[in-house]
Amino acid sequence: MTKIVLVDQEMPHYRAQVLSALQESLSAELVVYSPPNWEWQHFLEPGGDDIRFQHKRIKAKWFPRKKLLWLNYFKILAKEGRPDILILRHWVRHP
Repeated sequence: MTKIVLVDQEMPHYRAQVLSALQESLSAELVVYSPPNWEWQHFLEPGGDDIRFQHKRIKAKWFPRKKLLWLNYFKILAKEGRPDILILRHWVRHP
């Protein structure tokens, strides 16, 4: 089975249906990583009923006044091994 790992700095709840449909249509194992976000209540929480993919939290660190975000991609790869597909959202604040 194909393993897809998606890493994003935010995961709004409305993406759950799209990502679940993607996993089912591709017959793939989809693992989504995102940091917790306490500033907005509409973010996806791991383990929801409508989630058909794995959603895991990863620690994130913001540097000076939220101008630079650090996500430890090495930790994700250590946990997941070598996925067939790795999707990283391009964002100018990611080092």
